[in-house]
Amino acid sequence: MNDICRPFFFFNMQIFIKTECSLKIFNSFLKIFINKTSHSIAREKEKTKHIYIYIYIYIYKMKFTSVLLILSLVLKTYSQYTHHSDEKDSHIVSNDIGVNEGDGSYKYGFETSNGIKRVEHGSPEGHIEGTSAYVSPEGAEIKTTYIADENGYHAVGDHIPKIPEYIIRALEYIRTHPYVEKDYYTGEFKTPRTPTIPTKSSINHHFRQ
Repeated sequence: MNDICRPFFFFNMQIFIKTECSLKIFNSFLKIFINKTSHSIAREKEKTKHIYIYIYIYIYKMKFTSVLLILSLVLKTYSQYTHHSDEKDSHIVSNDIGVNEGDGSYKYGFETSNGIKRVEHGSPEGHIEGTSAYVSPEGAEIKTTYIADENGYHAVGDHIPKIPEYIIRALEYIRTHPYVEKDYYTGEFKTPRTPTIPTKSSINHHFRQ
């Protein structure tokens, strides 16, 4: 037996055993119920009719339910195994790479047989734009559009969590209401000076003096 299928097989057997145990319990309850009910039924034909009805429920309903349960688990296991096999056997469908030696810009893109796609182009100034996509285990396409520049990396996609509205309002309030402190000597309120980060040129200028 395949190593991948073995754990799923034993799992399905456990489900089957548990189902059979419940059927045995139901069978015992059915015998007791028929025995108790038969005393209250006067005529033999009605007693036989009731017994046939309960036997039909037990054999055709309960057994059929257990078979459907096991069959659904086997089909689910097979579909998961097939999905992983497709991932292993995937290959590149298209691949395009281009570099402009004149201005330093570039572009590239590729696509695989299992639904992975990517397209990107960039400039020598460091501005990059692109899109990437792949297929989720549920069969849905997950697509991301992104931009990277001097302001950082920004990605947009339906699967990316959105910033809550109250966070946006809080950030806007902080931006429009800067922190102020009171001068204890004059009693005036003033905005504290933002500390400056020394740059390489300012440090060199300081040591040359």
